[in-house]
Amino acid sequence: MSSLEENCTVKILDKEFKITYPTVSEYLNIQSRKMLLSNSQYDDLITRRSHSVAQAYYLDLIAALSTFVVLIPNLEKSTGIENVMELDSITAKKIVVAYKTQFLPWYDKVQKVLYDLDLIVEANEDEPKG
Repeated sequence: MSSLEENCTVKILDKEFKITYPTVSEYLNIQSRKMLLSNSQYDDLITRRSHSVAQAYYLDLIAALSTFVVLIPNLEKSTGIENVMELDSITAKKIVVAYKTQFLPWYDKVQKVLYDLDLIVEANEDEPKG
């Protein structure tokens, strides 16, 4: 990822955290936490045809908490949160907003470059044949 920003800074509850792109282990941990927080319903919630505003927020909340707990291991201690599972609605909303406005734009940009098939094909074409 030499041409990409390898990390981003996210401000949550007046604290700044430097987040690096997840390793394979962290990525899998995030996905597991999404399933855990949704009682194994995360994939079903995503694929349902009718998304209410509440359902969309619920998915964002699960993704934000799962991601930040893994990528910011000191989140609770640094922000004074006793337990992310016991957050009040206002604090939870602030975390979701940080996730959607600060983390996701950076993460999606990195994902697009890493998994852009056109770039992968071009890279393969540039490799010496031998």
